[in-house]
Amino acid sequence: MKTSRKIVFVSALFLLAMVSKTTPAGSAVLKKLTFNSEPSGADVYIKRGLKEIHIGKTPLVYQIEFHSERSIVKILFRRSAHRSKTLEIDPTQKNVYVQLEQIPILSDPGRYNDKDLRRIHSSHHSMLNDLLPKLMAGQQNSNFELTGKLYFLKDRGKIYLVLPLEDTTKLKPKYLNPPEPFLEKLWQTINLEILAPLASELRKRGLVTGLIVDVQLTTSYYRTITKKKRVTTMQWVGGYERDWSSTTVKYIYNPFHHQVPVTRTERQVAAGTTRQSTGYARYSAALDLIARKKQPNQSLQGLNVLLVDGNGVQKFKQGILPDIEITPLE
Repeated sequence: MKTSRKIVFVSALFLLAMVSKTTPAGSAVLKKLTFNSEPSGADVYIKRGLKEIHIGKTPLVYQIEFHSERSIVKILFRRSAHRSKTLEIDPTQKNVYVQLEQIPILSDPGRYNDKDLRRIHSSHHSMLNDLLPKLMAGQQNSNFELTGKLYFLKDRGKIYLVLPLEDTTKLKPKYLNPPEPFLEKLWQTINLEILAPLASELRKRGLVTGLIVDVQLTTSYYRTITKKKRVTTMQWVGGYERDWSSTTVKYIYNPFHHQVPVTRTERQVAAGTTRQSTGYARYSAALDLIARKKQPNQSLQGLNVLLVDGNGVQKFKQGILPDIEITPLE
């Protein structure tokens, strides 16, 4: 009886050791999860401290690494014109679903003192709230986000729709020099992705003259901090010396005659930081200049354009642009 108990006890210890060996406490756990959102097309990010790691758009199947069976991972869902939402998930979950609340993207009609602007706001309200989120979510070759609410502006008798955007691509400062090719390429991209279908809808109603597009730009560069260090080494120098193997007095040159100390200054990388600055590009264009074709002309001809860098320095200006006020999305 005692022998059988010993056998059972030893077998249990052996199994426990094998389980501990295969799944040690505190080891990382990989789990495949399915992410869905309403509406779909939301960007999904893993939050690691201050970092946000983009892993795709919903619907999405992705393998998440957890530090252990008890750890949690923060997942951020973000979609243009919708309130962002962060969820905490654990390894026991298989499906993650989130419903995002849509933010009104058109300013309150109470901001207008002009009756024409109030009338246009009323007639365009439903169309813009329905169309803009679709255009922002349907981008193929760009990543623009709405930074503020749309509103109508009257300038010198003309009615404009103001569209505040952000180019979430982190640009290198060199891309802005020279500024004109950059502004042409940026205009072409916005035109293809967003402005052309928007202008088409506005033309049907015949009340809006043009668009003012304000694009927030973030430039990013890595700055290294170096320190100087004086280093002294011994270096061989040549010299003449007596050739004692010769029967006559004779001197020969020896390239390794003696050593002398040589001091030099070396630069060593002590640290590095990423610097960012935010500027903007602003375009004003009549609806007739906004492309109706799939491949628009990227020329700035006929546009009013302004480019201001992150230090507030005006890098480019063409024509006259009205001052605008941007109301952030709530």
